[in-house]
Amino acid sequence: MTAIAMADTAGAADPVVRVVALGRTYRTENSVVQALDNVSLEIGRGEFLSILGPSGCGKSTLLNVLAGFDRQTSGVAEFEGRPIPGPSPKRGVVFQDTNALFPWMTVEQNVEFGLRSLGMSRAERRERAAQALALVNLRDFASSYPRQLSGGMRQLVAIARVVVMDADLLLMDEPFAALDAITRQRMQRQLVEIWEKTRSSIMFITHSIDEAIYLGDRVAIMSARPGRIREILDVDLPRPRDLASAEFNALRGRALTHLDHH
Repeated sequence: MTAIAMADTAGAADPVVRVVALGRTYRTENSVVQALDNVSLEIGRGEFLSILGPSGCGKSTLLNVLAGFDRQTSGVAEFEGRPIPGPSPKRGVVFQDTNALFPWMTVEQNVEFGLRSLGMSRAERRERAAQALALVNLRDFASSYPRQLSGGMRQLVAIARVVVMDADLLLMDEPFAALDAITRQRMQRQLVEIWEKTRSSIMFITHSIDEAIYLGDRVAIMSARPGRIREILDVDLPRPRDLASAEFNALRGRALTHLDHH
């Protein structure tokens, strides 16, 4: 079995992530800020879950807890049925900022970087990096440097760097927010294609209603701070999705109603 394996079914009924009554409070010298309050949700194995909410509602805080970068102050956060002790390559993170790529390394070297910690031979690292780059349609750019790529291509390299580690969960923090509208739509289509091939579970953070519905099997809508799960919408629409369809517009209207509710 290679790192980039095809899967037959999403298996969304089998939760890879379980969050129960999760809260996160930050204490400063002069105040207490509650970022998250009583958040409960599950992410099924192979499911694409969109997290939708206004800026400052705690979406990134939730991602950081699941990534192992931060700890909740109350409640439960589990991955594969166990508490999350810290970061793991099984929970890969793709940020909005593509500066996370190493500018002095080629695309291939960036994708290989995490594999070095696994003690793989150079030949095996190169083979797996080639598979990951083929998956994101960047194999021809293996020898290029990040500065030579467009913003969208750099994000694909960041995705390949996570996929090559055989991550079971991809945590994506508004990765397309800085892209122009045309590139963003193309990247959304490519991400769906990548997900359909790998069937990793994905939690995708966005403040775009259309992006959340276009990508997600479900959309979890968060309230303003302190962040709570206000509603979870099932997106029972065939892919690729038509943003102009009546069904899509109906879901857009429902999402907007929950976002506008105070």
